[in-house]
Amino acid sequence: GWAALLVAILISAYSLAEAVATGLTGHSMLDTDAGPAVVRGIVGLLLTGTFTLSVAVLHEQSTRIDADSRPRRWLRRLLQTDLGVCAAVGAISLALIPTPGNASIDAILGAVGGVAFLLAFVLGAAFGLTTLVRRPELRAGAICLAAIAVLVPVTIVMGVLHSPWTHIAYAETALYIGIALLARIPHSLGKTGPAHARPRAHLAHPQIPSA
Repeated sequence: GWAALLVAILISAYSLAEAVATGLTGHSMLDTDAGPAVVRGIVGLLLTGTFTLSVAVLHEQSTRIDADSRPRRWLRRLLQTDLGVCAAVGAISLALIPTPGNASIDAILGAVGGVAFLLAFVLGAAFGLTTLVRRPELRAGAICLAAIAVLVPVTIVMGVLHSPWTHIAYAETALYIGIALLARIPHSLGKTGPAHARPRAHLAHPQIPSA
């Protein structure tokens, strides 16, 4: 749980810094000649780690997340599978960084990864909205995930208006942090468990027949 949250915070901090840099200068922080492969490798490693740990959180918390809800179970499974595809694409991309002449493979990976990446926002928002009301112990993560339903349309409108602050980092942060928070159990709920029935003190005693 803590590992997923830590990596999610790191990649979210980078994404938000990228959004600020793009908004202020009009250029990405990776648009430099000083060792872009190293920087891209580190960012790719963080991103792949985030996807992998997100899959682990959804798998490990599946029983608590699903809670006998079929729609939520299927949304969780679809999101888990989709993030698994993102992690696989990221891992393959990292392995191919030093290899020249990968234009065709890069195009295929970019297409598959791009579709899976965009689908993660749709599934994450749907999962957050279905979890927000009925599961108070998951509310922190659900609020972040449900916020994607607002952040993505706002980002699209900003893009239509040609705002320099248009960036997917805002929705990314909500997605990564939201999934990581699903592994956290609030203290107020963590100490409470289902009430156990107390044994009755007035059990009937066998009657002794009188002589």
